[in-house]
Amino acid sequence: MEDGMNPTLRRHASTFAIALGAALAAALAHQFIMRVPPSTSTSYFVSEWLESNYFALITQAVLIAVGYHLAYRWHASPWVVGVAMMLPFPVATFYEITLDRTSHNMLPFEIIVWVPLVALPTIGALVGRMMLRRRHTQA
Repeated sequence: MEDGMNPTLRRHASTFAIALGAALAAALAHQFIMRVPPSTSTSYFVSEWLESNYFALITQAVLIAVGYHLAYRWHASPWVVGVAMMLPFPVATFYEITLDRTSHNMLPFEIIVWVPLVALPTIGALVGRMMLRRRHTQA
């Protein structure tokens, strides 16, 4: 079935969706397994929930493994993987800003904090890409 979509664009779009889903699923799984208490903040409830679950070692390990797998098996771009796994933070921030305009006054500094969130899954994807290239050169 031909839908007219560029195959590279299709691959990036599916990678983006899977990586975003993996990030949210890993955070939700950590929430249910570890029973992290809900946030008491009224302005930052989504951001605090994401931070308390996303920074856990098990969540980061899952995201690194997913990034590796997407790059090695699906030939995904490491940058698409990293941005997709970081996306819940800006979405949560802008959602909270729409609820309370006085929240997130330090948004530029928050963006700087999001950069390390991209680092580990992107490194996992870069390692997957390197292993894929090594496999193709040896074959």
